[in-house]
Amino acid sequence: MNIAHKKIWPIILISTVMIATLQILLNEAMIQIAQAQFGNIPAQLIMDISLTIAAHSALIAIVPVILGVFSKTAASYVTLTILLSLYSTITTGMNAIAPMVVVTVVSFLIFYAWTRARQILEFLRIK
Repeated sequence: MNIAHKKIWPIILISTVMIATLQILLNEAMIQIAQAQFGNIPAQLIMDISLTIAAHSALIAIVPVILGVFSKTAASYVTLTILLSLYSTITTGMNAIAPMVVVTVVSFLIFYAWTRARQILEFLRIK
């Protein structure tokens, strides 16, 4: 498997799972009403939900996939989390952008401190 594919598939998978979960939760009332009326879920409703999931996950994953192809893995995951939080804010009305930005910044600070500490330890071992 190509290295670019190993970076792209997790991004697409995360995007699809998050959007599918959100869309199923948003359409749960329509699914239950259809089950009560018809005894099962109509194919048209399944196709509408599936098409929405496919289109929205493709639109959300475009920029992170492009960044992943150009070996900017950290930037692609940051972009994906920000876009997913923006998507959830737009679809549900709950503000998820601020917590996601804070989590991203704190994660980068921890990662930077860890790599810096590792560099200092390697420097001290060489001396």
